[in-house]
Amino acid sequence: MKENKLFAAAQHLLHLNACEQEGIASGMPSRQAWDAAFRKLHQALEAEASSTRWEPLELAVKYYLHSAFRAKAESIAGVKVVNVVEMKTCEVMTYILECLEEHKENVCDLAFMTWITNPIFQKYYHGCEPYEKAKEAYLKERERNEK
Repeated sequence: MKENKLFAAAQHLLHLNACEQEGIASGMPSRQAWDAAFRKLHQALEAEASSTRWEPLELAVKYYLHSAFRAKAESIAGVKVVNVVEMKTCEVMTYILECLEEHKENVCDLAFMTWITNPIFQKYYHGCEPYEKAKEAYLKERERNEK
């Protein structure tokens, strides 16, 4: 709906410009017509901008996968890393991010998966060297506990 309003406002401006250039229809557009068209376009642009909401996120990420998390998060258009804080030396990193609302769930899932070492449940970090080491350690520990 908002895109249609934006498109309609732009179309109206183009029509006024064509009328002015060609001298068609009822002659030259009035100053009021131009003002109304620009006001309509401005309102449509404001409505579009307000619909694009940035959500602040603060996510705890496992230290050994934090660089892989950052790379994956930054590869998503509409996600920005604002700050990174090491909460517990070599164990936990806190990422403060801004992202568009539609990416919030995906980014939270990426952060959550840094805590999962079981290869059956891991969705994102297979093939990542730090994860592969943690997976091997997990499987060895699991095997040792089963004996």
